[in-house]
Amino acid sequence: MEVLKPVSAVIPVFLLIAAGFLFAHWKKISLASVTEIIVYLGTPCLVFGSLASKPLYVADIAVLFSGIAIMFAAVVC
Repeated sequence: MEVLKPVSAVIPVFLLIAAGFLFAHWKKISLASVTEIIVYLGTPCLVFGSLASKPLYVADIAVLFSGIAIMFAAVVC
């Protein structure tokens, strides 16, 4: 079954797409609430998960803090 090995990584993605497509035709929902959940809950979880799974070095922390300081300065000024 070596033929199915490369496809096995994308099968769950296509199944989720199909489930979303079928659900969208079955039930009409407001996308505003879904968007808010993704923006305010999903994205920070992904960022935290990616930061927590990798070791942070002093140089990486300095880059993160400098980026935060630049964004903060741009918003405040």
